[in-house]
Amino acid sequence: MGIGPNPGLVGVVLISVLVFTMQVPVSHWWLNRYRFGRVEWPWRSLSYGARQAMRREPPFTSP
Repeated sequence: MGIGPNPGLVGVVLISVLVFTMQVPVSHWWLNRYRFGRVEWPWRSLSYGARQAMRREPPFTSP
């Protein structure tokens, strides 16, 4: 027995579309600022045995 009402197939699809449409801009924002995802960074750091640079370098602008 669940605690709340069962959303049904249509509800699950609507929730999935809502989560996806929210996730795309957040992921775009994150990857513009950071080199890796939040889970990928510690995984790479452990794999390479050294702390990896998390932030992206600012773009080079010529004077």
